[in-house]
Order: sequence, then structure tokens, then C-alpha cells
Amino acid sequence: MTDVERGYAAACLFYLNGFVTGVNYGTGFAEEKTKQRVPSPFCIPKGVETGQLTKIVLKYIRNNPETAHLPTPRIITNALGEAYPVPINKPD
Repeated sequence: MTDVERGYAAACLFYLNGFVTGVNYGTGFAEEKTKQRVPSPFCIPKGVETGQLTKIVLKYIRNNPETAHLPTPRIITNALGEAYPVPINKPD
């Protein structure tokens, strides 16, 4: 891997980490302000590292090339939502 390729890989990891952090922060902030449950678009288990998330997003793009033109945040949301769906709480 060249230095340029390593730079691109690092940028991808940092972007994805920032996006996920932003979604989590935004969801928590909205819940705090509205005092209501705000659904998250995905539910990533604890311990999953950004490298694994990157592989999930890249696999999603390979498997869904027709979506590659969409804005990057939408692609990430679709990929992570598919891999880590939000559990549906059914009433007893």
C-alpha cells in the first residue's frame, strides 16, 4: 500500500468514525431536548471497531452499485442499518 493509499484509508476511517459519533450524539441530544425517544438509524454493538464498519460499508457499495451515486451519509446509513438494524420492541 502506498502512502497515498494509506492516507485515503485513514481519511475513510476518520470520516466514518466521525459520522457514527455524530449520529449517536445527535440522537442523544434530540432525546435530551425533546424528552422523547428518538430512533437511531442503526444499532452498532459495543466493541465493533471502525475498521469493521468500513468493511461493511464497502461491501454494501459492492453489493448495491446502483446506490453508489447517493450522498455518502445516506450510503453509510443504509449499510449500517442493514448490518445492525434497530431492534423492534414489541409490546408484551
